[in-house]
Amino acid sequence: MKLKAVLLHQQANMSANLIWGPPLTSESKQQLVESLEDLRKKEYWASPFPEGDGITFSHKTYESDSALRDLITCFEWLEIIVPSHSADEAIGQLHAGRKVRVRYLVPADKLLQWPALIQLGPYKIHRPVVPGERPAIDHPWHEYLLDIAGADVDPDWDPQSAPLGTLARLLAYPLIEGETDVDGRLLFPVGAGTAEDELLVLQITDHADRVLDILRHNYCHYKIPHYTPNQAGVLSDWGFRAAFVMPDAADIPERLVVAKGQVFEANNVWLGLEIDSHPGCEASQMATIAAGIVANVVEERARAALRMRGQSFFLLNDEMKFLSLVFSADACALVEKKTGLAQRLHVAAFASFGRKENFEEHLQVFKKLYKFRNGIVHQGKSFGELGITAKECLIMMDNILCCCIDAAIREGWTTKAEVKHAIDARLLSFGVPTLTPGEDVDEETGPSLNI
Repeated sequence: MKLKAVLLHQQANMSANLIWGPPLTSESKQQLVESLEDLRKKEYWASPFPEGDGITFSHKTYESDSALRDLITCFEWLEIIVPSHSADEAIGQLHAGRKVRVRYLVPADKLLQWPALIQLGPYKIHRPVVPGERPAIDHPWHEYLLDIAGADVDPDWDPQSAPLGTLARLLAYPLIEGETDVDGRLLFPVGAGTAEDELLVLQITDHADRVLDILRHNYCHYKIPHYTPNQAGVLSDWGFRAAFVMPDAADIPERLVVAKGQVFEANNVWLGLEIDSHPGCEASQMATIAAGIVANVVEERARAALRMRGQSFFLLNDEMKFLSLVFSADACALVEKKTGLAQRLHVAAFASFGRKENFEEHLQVFKKLYKFRNGIVHQGKSFGELGITAKECLIMMDNILCCCIDAAIREGWTTKAEVKHAIDARLLSFGVPTLTPGEDVDEETGPSLNI
């Protein structure tokens, strides 16, 4: 199959360009050498791009139709496309489906202070530049980001003094360093502006935010939600999402990409999170899973639960926050088709795994919370209409979900069958009969529990 290429015709004093997608194979490189020789024999000046993704050429008497015929003759291994509308869009389509590894730096607003570099799984979180305390010259990324003359030799330089939208301004924030794969199409936006980069920025900042989910899991809860760091890349003083991207591809330059915030995007306007120690080894394992490096369905469910819990802080409605936590606990515990009392028993047993004394407490709390869940889902009631305090319900449900996440990662289960066997055996050890969906018992009149 021929490689697709876009032809941009010569105009006035601007040379023509022939641009193709991913870098050439060794065979195509040899074909390029031969094609350039053939084109030059037709009295064209031609030179390959140093990145290897196209050529520039011109002719003293350039004529579009004859140039296209000449190119088709000389470049038989290419399918040449002349865009009828947007050249940028046509070039972007050449890279659709191309997987590009991207290294990034994403600022983290409202993550305020900690004693040293945080390294969690595949992520690093670098401390910001602080005038008189941590000068710009000591920042590991200052050579890439410091575009303010003289700032590297001034120990009192304040990155907050750098203009918004500059690379140097990023040094005022903690920076999340990570890597992810993106579709090449996103790295070739149509036109120039924040809207064109929106999908790329959202994907990059979402991947970076996964490591903040680990910090939220370890340090944030609904007793003090105002200590929660903002979503990665969301900068309250910019009004934009931002990321510095460094593609692992010779034909794609590194650059700062920004996009407007979401229409309903929550920001923490309070102090934010301070950390007094490194989160530890278990957090590194969680971060690896959060980054998408999962080995089995249990880790996959734990990753989803970490994400849903982290995102729940930014939902604008308390009822939606609560339902997000309830649904995540079901999924993380691999409840599957269990309903009624069987479902409540399963989640309580899962959340208390390794801690027998917590089982009955979790069960009674979860049964009560599920009644509230049913009132919200089936009757459309608010917490106020249910006559209960939202904060109290969020704290209790959040505790159960966190216990489920910890158990999923700590116990080392790998399959749904292993989880079912472990939970059934645990319930039997408590004297609770195994309940299947077909033998479900109403939770109000079900068997008494002798624990």
